[in-house]
Amino acid sequence: MSIICRSVNGWPVSRDAREIRLVTWRLAEVPNRAFTTVRVAMPLFMFAARTWNAQVSPLAGGQFDEWSYNVRQARTQDGDDPPRSNHGSGTAIDLDAAELPRGKVPAARIRDLVHRSITTPAGGVLFWGGDWHGANVDGMHLELAPAGGLCLARFVMGGTSGGHAVGLDQESPCLATGFVVVDAGFEPATPRV
Repeated sequence: MSIICRSVNGWPVSRDAREIRLVTWRLAEVPNRAFTTVRVAMPLFMFAARTWNAQVSPLAGGQFDEWSYNVRQARTQDGDDPPRSNHGSGTAIDLDAAELPRGKVPAARIRDLVHRSITTPAGGVLFWGGDWHGANVDGMHLELAPAGGLCLARFVMGGTSGGHAVGLDQESPCLATGFVVVDAGFEPATPRV
C-alpha cells in the first residue's frame, strides 16, 4: 500500500489513484473539463459542478481553471508535514479559480448562489471555501465535510432536504454503517456521532 497519510478531512492520500478508488469524470455540458474524485463522492461532486455551471458561473470556455485530484500539502500546513490536502484524497474540487482566487472574498451574489443551490441541498456534506475567513478564504474550493460531518450516504442515497437525489451505480457501493461511510475498505479517520 502506498497510503501516505490521511487528508485534513480524514480520507486516505495516495499517489496511486486506483488504490484510493478515484475516478475521472466529465460533465456532458462541459466536455473539455475532467475531474478526478473519490468514487463514492462522484455523484456529489458531479451535482456540485453541474449546478455551479448552470447557476453560479459557466465552466466552459476561457482558461482551464478547474482542478481536482492533486497530492500536495494543504495550504495551511508547515513545509515538513506530509501532503494532507483534501485534493490528495480526491475529496475536493476547485471551480473558477481565476474568478475566485484564494484570499479574495466572493461577492454576495456568488455566496448566495453557492449556498442556495449547492451547499444547502448537499445537506452539510460539502464545505465551501468561500465561507472561510481571512487569507484562507477560498471561493473556488468545495470539499467533503470532515469525518465528523453528516453522512455522505445521506446525499448519495437521496436523503437531502433539497430533493436532489442522485444514485450510485452498482460498482460504487456506499455502505452507511451507522457511524462511518465505508467505500472499498476505507473509512474516514474518526467515527461519526
